Amino acid sequence: LEYDQAYSELNQSLAGRLVQQGTLNPIGGAKITLTEATASDSLDEALVTESFDAISLSDGSFTVQSIIPGTYNISVDGYVLSGMTQITVGSTDVTGLTLVANAAGRISGSVILGPEGAPQPNALVFASSDVGNGFSTYADDNGNYSFDSLPPGIYQVFAPAGQYTKSSVAGLNIDVGTVKSRVNLTVGVGGILQGKC
Repeated sequence: LEYDQAYSELNQSLAGRLVQQGTLNPIGGAKITLTEATASDSLDEALVTESFDAISLSDGSFTVQSIIPGTYNISVDGYVLSGMTQITVGSTDVTGLTLVANAAGRISGSVILGPEGAPQPNALVFASSDVGNGFSTYADDNGNYSFDSLPPGIYQVFAPAGQYTKSSVAGLNIDVGTVKSRVNLTVGVGGILQGKC
């Protein structure tokens, strides 16, 4: 009993409602995630120290439980938040929070090697927009990649040079809820430079 009481005093909850921008209609079934603000933006997930999540109910309500006090970035899978994207949780529960969101854009495709089309698993893929937003991900075991929560902008998607030659697709206009699929990146085998000094 003492452990439970101490745990509840050290760990807070955050409750609120997720609504659609403009209409304020509730958004149900969306995953809301709080990620420690001091965590690195690196792809190395071992550096992310704390993360908490909840799924919104059909009326848009959600409760994130057992949060350790701190400052957190807020994200919603498949949506772009308007306004608040960071919150500080102190020694008391946070209630009455309203998150306003728009359906995010999505770009997906495959990274393939040359004309034979062999999938390239674990290939690093970047997406950058005309307003300076940048995102990165790795292709899965089948060479497929996806950027699921993109804010509006005109994007370029590319697999950088390294072991393979660079491949890119530019001019991808993403607006609220836009889905661009089969944005495939075809890479070639990189060359090896040798010589003597």
